Amino acid sequence: MNFDIKYIILWGFIIVNIVTFILFGIDKYKAKKGKMRISERTLLTWCVLGPFGGYVGMYQFRHKYKKFRFQLILFVMCLVQFAAFFAISYFMK
Repeated sequence: MNFDIKYIILWGFIIVNIVTFILFGIDKYKAKKGKMRISERTLLTWCVLGPFGGYVGMYQFRHKYKKFRFQLILFVMCLVQFAAFFAISYFMK
């Protein structure tokens, strides 16, 4: 079986973004129910790893979208991930 490193990295990015999206949904659910929540540090860490999932989750669940720190980190990390995708696709032909 021949695995191309580009596809392994791509699937890693996809999975991390999906997990980040799900974490925003879980935290919003816990906030509504008054249960113990996911810490902001954990959410921000996942946002650094999966900013696209965090960005979509933030607005889909209307959760943390008024916090400037989340918006700034997500914007910067989206740019970084986009640049990483470009670099991977350009340099790993």
